[in-house]
Amino acid sequence: MGFIWVATADGLNRYDGIQFIKYRNNGQNGLTDNNIAQIKYNNKNGELLLATDQGINKYIPKLEKFEPYYKENKSLNEVVNCFTIDPHENLIIAMLRSNEGLHILNKEGMIQSFKHEPNNNESLSSSEISSLVMQN
Repeated sequence: MGFIWVATADGLNRYDGIQFIKYRNNGQNGLTDNNIAQIKYNNKNGELLLATDQGINKYIPKLEKFEPYYKENKSLNEVVNCFTIDPHENLIIAMLRSNEGLHILNKEGMIQSFKHEPNNNESLSSSEISSLVMQN
């Protein structure tokens, strides 16, 4: 059996069939925030990704540490509500509480952003994104 990963408002839990290992923001493991809204496992590259109140974190199993995702050489530290990964392995990130809208982050760390623009009928209807899904 593989691991079962459980996201909570107080950190990440890993269940191995016998016990839970808890990961919390402790200043040493790299986890940027304890409130984890979503977990996603990327089958293509084996990454475990977390949506937190301080951006996206990537789990590094060999080190049992976390690393924040970066956009254009800056930490992506806004509240992330949810995210998905497209077929090209771009990270599509939705923000809810920060009015940051929708971001598409490519492998090189470059970002394309979309927000509600009041005078533009072709923009998002709102910058507060509650959910998203990728249709292939």
